[in-house]
Amino acid sequence: MASAFQHPMKPFVIFAQIQTKGEDKIKIELENVGPVVKHESQQPECDSYCFLQPLEGNKSRFTVYEAYDNKEYAMNNHRNSDAFKAFREVVASSDTRQSLDVQAFTPKGGFLWRSEPPKLPLGDQFIWIAFLKATPGKRDELISYALTHAGNVHRTEDETLSFVVLEKDDDKETVVLFERYTSEEYFEKVHKTSETMQQYRANIGPILADRNSEGFAARRGFLDKREAVA
Repeated sequence: MASAFQHPMKPFVIFAQIQTKGEDKIKIELENVGPVVKHESQQPECDSYCFLQPLEGNKSRFTVYEAYDNKEYAMNNHRNSDAFKAFREVVASSDTRQSLDVQAFTPKGGFLWRSEPPKLPLGDQFIWIAFLKATPGKRDELISYALTHAGNVHRTEDETLSFVVLEKDDDKETVVLFERYTSEEYFEKVHKTSETMQQYRANIGPILADRNSEGFAARRGFLDKREAVA
């Protein structure tokens, strides 16, 4: 689909929630996923493949953000690549994982990157993911407010590097905001205190049933192929 702003975004996005069995298992996964990252960074069907680790709370888990041309590529070509098969064998033989939850989303608009790549390395950027649940029948309205907010952010906040609005494919209530900033300080002191944010909060408050959000750091992978792979 075409974004409302700078570039076309891949229409099939996956959030893979991985709960590992501890910090030693995290190390194994990060040390062995490199060939998968390299392979996908060379594929035109893939825009993003990035392992994100929470900055607070349970740090023995990952959220993997993946963006592809379509479901067939994600489920077949990606998973059947030699690099991914080798990684999967390491994961299985090392017994790294406690659970895996894969959820599919469709981008509705926003921007994953800007016209110029950021100078700050991906690993030093601050990533914020918000899962929003609309009141019954209000998801389209919530998406509309989020897209307006994304447009305002794109226009007024140069250090907001990504702001993608996605809807969950298998329910009628969930909306996800995938956000990326030059720093947590910018997120806290500029983005969250802006007039745009205050208006957005006022708009969505009456139609928001639940919200779950947290900050992440990129540990391995890429969100923008113009940047160095983490």
